[in-house]
Amino acid sequence: KMSSSSSVSGNTYFHRRHVERGTPKQCWCGEPAELCTSASRANPGRLYYCCRKGYIKRHLFKWADECLVEEVEDMKSVMSDMTKGISDLRVDVGRLEKELGKAEKMKCLMFPVV
Repeated sequence: KMSSSSSVSGNTYFHRRHVERGTPKQCWCGEPAELCTSASRANPGRLYYCCRKGYIKRHLFKWADECLVEEVEDMKSVMSDMTKGISDLRVDVGRLEKELGKAEKMKCLMFPVV
């Protein structure tokens, strides 16, 4: 009985650990996620997402505030990548402007205005 108990526990852990980051759209079983309000003593009024089938150990359960934190963390990463991309583009534009300036000078030397 000890091994079957730990395999169920591990299975529950597996499903919870593989929930998508941010706000979940659906449970792993395919049912849509629903936003609910906790009525427990430990977390009164706290919002959470769960499977439409209700909170069953192997189905979706995720606190809404944790979803938002994950979304902000993910956006920070995206914005950091975009900022680096913009910096790289600015360097490229500067280099191309110099090249264009050199090409214009060469054009004037090769084809003087008559």
